[in-house]
Amino acid sequence: MKAPALAVYTLKRLLVFGVALAVCYALGLRDLWMLVVALLASGAVSLLLLNKDRDNASTAVFAWSKRFNQRVNSAAAREDAILDAIESTKGDDASLASDPGKAQDSNREGQRKN
Repeated sequence: MKAPALAVYTLKRLLVFGVALAVCYALGLRDLWMLVVALLASGAVSLLLLNKDRDNASTAVFAWSKRFNQRVNSAAAREDAILDAIESTKGDDASLASDPGKAQDSNREGQRKN
């Protein structure tokens, strides 16, 4: 089973940050300075070493967002179709209510079908 690209990239970034923290600690940096230097160093190292992983992660995120948007758009289209159907039946009911002769004709047609 292949690990998700975003998880692989995140774990590698955390590993690089951990190594940078350890190096900073070994150099004698402590407290906030250690965190700042480790963060900057790990960012620079990640830019250089994790290009392929970052590309894979961004491709995976883009593919996921595309699938998500397709699901949202199809759900919106189904909702629009339902609302259009409801509106068209309301329009038929309104025309029958405004013209009593049509309502009687419609009732007669319904009775003949039954």
